[in-house]
Amino acid sequence: VSVSMFDNNFSLGKCFKKLEANGILEEFLRCATVPYPTESADWNKHLYTTLYFLQLCTRILLQRFQKGKPCGDTLQAILDGKDGAKSGTSSKVMKRLQAIASASIMRASDAAEHEHGSCL
Repeated sequence: VSVSMFDNNFSLGKCFKKLEANGILEEFLRCATVPYPTESADWNKHLYTTLYFLQLCTRILLQRFQKGKPCGDTLQAILDGKDGAKSGTSSKVMKRLQAIASASIMRASDAAEHEHGSCL
């Protein structure tokens, strides 16, 4: 069942904007660091999938995960060990969070290059 069957005006961008405005997206990042028992395979699968798709959302990375933005600052604090679970976080989750941070930096760099022209 697709979302479009329920609401033709659905926008992933609007959804993430609303989640960020309410602090839910930041809390999701924090919750992702909480260790889950291996018997929670379904939760882990959904968590990894959600983080993977978040990494692919260029507009969201550019608009929501930059330094000075709530999600960007929360993500960096998690990676710096200043936020989120203090121990037991899955290495797979941390690698995915690092990939999101790297992708947001790369996307910002690409956007700046296209905006100001390439140096090449």
